[in-house]
Amino acid sequence: MADCTVTARFQRLCKVSVVVEPVDQLAGKYTVTGDGYCVSGKPVTLSAKLSDDVRDKFTFKGWYLGDSGVPVGTDPDHLELTPEQDAVVRAVFVPKRYRISVETDSHLVERGTVEIEGHPGDRFLLAWPDAALEGRAEEGVLLLGLVRERHLHQP
Repeated sequence: MADCTVTARFQRLCKVSVVVEPVDQLAGKYTVTGDGYCVSGKPVTLSAKLSDDVRDKFTFKGWYLGDSGVPVGTDPDHLELTPEQDAVVRAVFVPKRYRISVETDSHLVERGTVEIEGHPGDRFLLAWPDAALEGRAEEGVLLLGLVRERHLHQP
């Protein structure tokens, strides 16, 4: 039997884990690609997409490595990373907020100002003893409707 040489080449693997935040509000409402085991020193591409029911309620703030407060990327669809060891990457989304101010100066309701904060798509109801406004805020648009009005004039 002839001598033979066997060469074994090993590649060091590392694991990239992605955490989508805020965890409590987005649990089960996103898809991450590119996470898992990879070859150490080789680039991986990550993406994080929110499901349709929450996509309009959040803005992507950035990608963060571990607990770092320094962003390493700002595009939720593309982060190229070259890990040398196991890494945790955070995809951070922040809730979109709106503020609605309603100023009343009418014989139907008491005079004053009311402010409401919420997320796009949330419904709200402003009620006074003699009238009520129901509405929904969407991106750049406020949809309002008069729910009820009781006339103060008696015949």
